[in-house]
Amino acid sequence: MKLIFPILKPYFFNSFFENIDTSNPIDDSILPDRNLYDTYSGYVKEQLEKTPVGTRLVTYWSKWDEIPRNFELVDSACNGFLSFWKKIS
Repeated sequence: MKLIFPILKPYFFNSFFENIDTSNPIDDSILPDRNLYDTYSGYVKEQLEKTPVGTRLVTYWSKWDEIPRNFELVDSACNGFLSFWKKIS
């Protein structure tokens, strides 16, 4: 059986969320800080805005704050936690 993997596309797991949700921290090395969450999410959004039209993106456990408006939600899975996007303009 031959497996064919698609060309890798940007993937974003929102690890910054631990800065605002203290219910299940990854570890205790980072103190929660809403400003860090906003800064990191803003940076990701700026970088996504620079990608070319047609860029595909997969996000997991994202509040969508960092997704620019010119990305269209194409599909989702896992009760909406896994989202598939495409940049349309």
